[in-house]
Amino acid sequence: MASAINIGGTADQTLIRGAEKIAKKEYVFTKPKVDRGSAVLESAISSISSGIGAIKMKKEQLEVEHEKQLEPFQDIADNMYTKLSGQQEPLPQKVVDAVEGEIKRLQDEFNEVNAVGKGDTREKERARTKITAELTRVTNEAINARANFIKIGQSAGNWNSSLIDSNNINPLKSILDVENMDKNDNISAEFVGGKLTFTTKNYNTGQVRGHVEKATDVYDPKAEITPSKDEVIKEYQHGDAMSFTAAQMLEALPQKNLQTDAFILKGNNDFTSQGINDGRYGNPNYFRNVDGTLNNRVYDDEKNAFAGEMTKDVFKDIQGRRVDKIGMPSFSMALRDRIDIPMAALDNMFLDDSGERVQYADLFASMDSTGPKGEPDGFITKEDLVDYKGGSTAFEKNIDEIINALTDVNHPAFNLDTSANMIADYYTNMKMQSYENRYYAYGGKKTREEDIEVKKGASKFNK
Repeated sequence: MASAINIGGTADQTLIRGAEKIAKKEYVFTKPKVDRGSAVLESAISSISSGIGAIKMKKEQLEVEHEKQLEPFQDIADNMYTKLSGQQEPLPQKVVDAVEGEIKRLQDEFNEVNAVGKGDTREKERARTKITAELTRVTNEAINARANFIKIGQSAGNWNSSLIDSNNINPLKSILDVENMDKNDNISAEFVGGKLTFTTKNYNTGQVRGHVEKATDVYDPKAEITPSKDEVIKEYQHGDAMSFTAAQMLEALPQKNLQTDAFILKGNNDFTSQGINDGRYGNPNYFRNVDGTLNNRVYDDEKNAFAGEMTKDVFKDIQGRRVDKIGMPSFSMALRDRIDIPMAALDNMFLDDSGERVQYADLFASMDSTGPKGEPDGFITKEDLVDYKGGSTAFEKNIDEIINALTDVNHPAFNLDTSANMIADYYTNMKMQSYENRYYAYGGKKTREEDIEVKKGASKFNK
């Protein structure tokens, strides 16, 4: 299988304009205009490709770090499942205390309205009925919390990491470590608005790093020329209070829909087998015309069949993650290889004071900031386009905004038809490459036209 897949279609201009409206609220051009023939424009154009690659590498690294952050969390969830389900251990004492405290509060309220004979009233009777129902609800809250904890533990190996907020991982991990909840003074359990609610704080571990020279009475000339190495001086806990019910925790850890994976994998495997058979028995290339050009009718039939499966829920599940057993990037990551998206981001990035679009040369001049002492040097490099210190440049933010508009079903500019068409192109192209890799490996012949097309890198998908 090929190591890279191009994505077809174009980033719908209506969609881009929707993202543009959001981006314009934050980025307003205020710098002076420059000569359009300056070195800024020439250097910027040559730096865009390397900048795009650097941004993608940065996003891939963040994806790896996100996955690593989840690994110990899954172990904690597995352990919780074993204790609550397999070993039938009780919930932590903090939960028991919260339930007992809520029951006592309700019992006290019940006693205040519990009267007989002439002292009883319709209002007191209604109050007693309500409190009795609330007592039942308290018991159900504890039962449901346990059930949801077990569901979380059961699903730990199938979490859809692309839909899990990184900011929730450590807070949830601290709460779901039920074995140590009673020992953790940063976690509390109480009823809030009738719901059993868990609150956690100080769930992150920070480090103070530096180098402390050891005191010595002996002069060491090497100490003056040997650079000291940073080391961990101390660790500390931090993190603002965050609260969740067990149901909210379950919702914050969505599972992958493996039926979609099976559907995509079957399509790839079927075309791999067909490629072997067609190549071995001298059949024509299924995806090509006789002259070697792409058979648009066949390709579009396959693509449209895939797009027809893309409901909003299916798209949300699959857009940000790799498909099981197919070693290719996710659709949202693959979008970062497209040149039309960063160009659209640049095109829509800034407005001048009168609301008019700024020319590219003026835009690039505003991004020039990595010369000596952080001052403009008249050249745009990838360092001007990419923030390597943990933040994001305006260029990065606008690319993210357009990609979010194409992949986030809750984005105000999201359009399912546009995005379904693009993801269908991605996976149909993947099927075609699986087919052709086997087809040619088993004796299928390329036409001269097709050979030229492949050498030039031209295809339906390079837009």
